[in-house]
Amino acid sequence: MDPRSYRRQFALRNGTQFTLRAISADDEARLLAAFQALDPQSIYTRFMSVKHNISDDELRSATHVDFDHTVALVAVVAIAAKEVIIGGGRYVRLFPLKPDVAEIAFTIEEDYQRQGLAGIILRELGDIAKGAGITRFVAEVLPGNTAMLKVFRRSGISMSVHHEAGIAHVELQLLDRGERTKPTQPY
Repeated sequence: MDPRSYRRQFALRNGTQFTLRAISADDEARLLAAFQALDPQSIYTRFMSVKHNISDDELRSATHVDFDHTVALVAVVAIAAKEVIIGGGRYVRLFPLKPDVAEIAFTIEEDYQRQGLAGIILRELGDIAKGAGITRFVAEVLPGNTAMLKVFRRSGISMSVHHEAGIAHVELQLLDRGERTKPTQPY
């Protein structure tokens, strides 16, 4: 499947129906509204710094992706007949040195956290990545972001973690679903 046309329906643990789809250039206003709705702590755990706004260039970069080097998915719900972004995830290939490795990141709006959304996004991005020849995901996570570390641990994807300079460096080995293993390091 071409990730540019990715679109699937899912339900959260609480029953909320949502659409997970490829981000598009016309998502700039929705993405800005989603960012502005985030609590400062969620912004800090995602960006590992205080961030009060998103520049026009950052919005353009986030929504205009090539779906080869960068793949981005957004989770949307319909509220008052409008699509509202409640979360998203992306991976970016580590070209040119490691074209089979991609860095992965997520952001989930607080009202939708702990409902399985990040796990669904991870699984779907993993499937897209494997189809594109990516064998590993890497992520940098604040050690206090136990929710994200738990998502990685519960995914069933082989995981290793090492800590350096106050950051948890996570590596996920993308395997076929039948080859999923238990995490290699408990959290």
